[in-house]
Amino acid sequence: MKRNQDNCILSQSPINLKQEIETKFQIVLTLSIFFPTLLSTFLNSAGVTKEPLVRDSLSWSFVVGLYLVDYVTFILLKNFTVSKKILGVVDNLLLLGIAFFIIPTINLATASANTPFLNRLDFIVFTGSLYGLPLAPVMLFALLSFLMFKKQWNFIIKAKKSILK
Repeated sequence: MKRNQDNCILSQSPINLKQEIETKFQIVLTLSIFFPTLLSTFLNSAGVTKEPLVRDSLSWSFVVGLYLVDYVTFILLKNFTVSKKILGVVDNLLLLGIAFFIIPTINLATASANTPFLNRLDFIVFTGSLYGLPLAPVMLFALLSFLMFKKQWNFIIKAKKSILK
């Protein structure tokens, strides 16, 4: 069975791939902005007092900051030539970041204060997603920072070679 190469992310042009990555950044930023609000609403309906409610909402807000830093780093790299494979990894990390929002959002939205919303398997997936939420932008930042450093390092090496000639 032959795989359809037209739908493969690496068969796209780098410009289209960068536009798709920007679109995914917009989605993941929107999700990360509204997730603390959803978490706050759920904890409020579960009867959590105001102090832990504010603390937990603010502690999840750092994910928004992480994705904003990732976005700015990507925009700075946008004018550089980046391989399709690296762009594919960035695209997949953003997709993973979006996926990490799905399970907690569904569990929090369907739960009520009177019904338990987590069985064992749900609890494992829910907890894994909560740990993955901040991990995805950190991995993305590590990759983008490495690319930025590599591009700057290559620029310095080329400048040194031209000076030494």
